[in-house]
Amino acid sequence: MEYEDLIRVLMENKDVPFVRRINDRYVHPVLDNQDGTISTHSMADSESDGRHYAYPTVVSDNNHGLKRLADSMAFENAMNSGNYIEFPNAQDANWFARNYKQAWDK
Repeated sequence: MEYEDLIRVLMENKDVPFVRRINDRYVHPVLDNQDGTISTHSMADSESDGRHYAYPTVVSDNNHGLKRLADSMAFENAMNSGNYIEFPNAQDANWFARNYKQAWDK
């Protein structure tokens, strides 16, 4: 994948909740980390039954804030809520999960 692919994937999935937060990152809450930094997003990728997914590990909580989930809990949450993007292969899912912030670079 390259930058153009990233933008295409984000546009094709603009209604997925975590993608809305990526596209409008300044209007959403932040998560205070223990080290004094903040997070607005964090992603992981996984395979299940031969299908490949990227999904958030920082998710909205019920109090209009954010919370961080362990990867296994984040995957379960994503599958239950539809808050994921499916990719054709593991390489693309991993690339997206590691490089989605490039959308903010241009």
